[in-house]
Amino acid sequence: MSMMLSCNKPNIKETDLFRLERQYKTGDLGQGNIVKDLEKTFTVYCNKYYASAYSSATSAFETILKYLNIGPRDEVILSPLTFKSIPYSVIRSGAKPVFIDTNDSYLPDWSQLNQLITYKTKLIVTTSLYGLPDNNFKNINQNIWTCEDNSQSIGAKYKDGKNIGSSLNTDFSIFSFYATKNITGCEGGVVVHNQDTDFFDLYKNNGIVENIDNQIILGTNLRMTDINATLILSQFDRLDHITKHRNNHAKIYHNILNIENKQYKYINENTIHAFHQYTVELPENIDRISFVDSLKQKSIYLGIYYDYLTNYDYKLKRVIEFQETPNALDQSDRCVSLPIGMNLSHKDIEYIAKTFNTYLDRSINE
Repeated sequence: MSMMLSCNKPNIKETDLFRLERQYKTGDLGQGNIVKDLEKTFTVYCNKYYASAYSSATSAFETILKYLNIGPRDEVILSPLTFKSIPYSVIRSGAKPVFIDTNDSYLPDWSQLNQLITYKTKLIVTTSLYGLPDNNFKNINQNIWTCEDNSQSIGAKYKDGKNIGSSLNTDFSIFSFYATKNITGCEGGVVVHNQDTDFFDLYKNNGIVENIDNQIILGTNLRMTDINATLILSQFDRLDHITKHRNNHAKIYHNILNIENKQYKYINENTIHAFHQYTVELPENIDRISFVDSLKQKSIYLGIYYDYLTNYDYKLKRVIEFQETPNALDQSDRCVSLPIGMNLSHKDIEYIAKTFNTYLDRSINE
């Protein structure tokens, strides 16, 4: 097989290109009516009063920190198994990230929450890692602001069958439309919430309401463009099909692989996994780098994501002390993500699974 089989290649259809070309021809390329349409779409999708589109999910999260006046001497509780932009944003605000260990689903272990909360805690963040919704996050009964990082989980549903991002017990939810996500705008993000405020729309637009003389707050430029929004909306129209396709891939993996996906058992008739990634843990005696290199020789690219932040990231180690989260450390040392996505056929997935098994057995018996 000559083509490299890899994770999360963008899936751009002719219909996407048609809508993009049509939008280009209007001459309306910046933030405009299409962005407003996207925001309305997400208020409906998440059953929230407000949605604000941004240039990225990172900029959306940083705006949340600004809105909550989070800064020096404050603390934000979050998972160490996440993309670096979340803890980096906390650090840039002047606050301290406090890491909570993970459970066997790679999501935060909320049984440890009470021992981490102090008078400095201003925000609690969960990450719906790999696309699995954090059903237990809805049960947190603390008088502290909460945020769902749903960057990887568009299309997922909670165990009550409702769309991810719709929880009434969560103050903010963010989504990402980066090029590798299940639906993409090349870049972009959205925050949804029920806060009766114009802050999120003002801050991303340099604090301007209608013209440069009507500046309300000292904001910055974090706007999404109508071009980004056009591509996102075009792909949003087939979100159910994309999610079903990924779940069909996951089912093939689950039936063929000789290794467990620990998130799969949390799926039921209502809980829907977005399967942004299909991730497994290699046995402890297997050299992960050598294993990944072996699969590359068979045109299969395995992803290694979210290395344990406080153990590997020298930037973080310079500004925060080491925090022991042993489960997250072990998981980050052994996890690999298998190719999944619209660019792959069922036959591709079967080939990947069978080849994975062959090399797994060989590595175990060496």
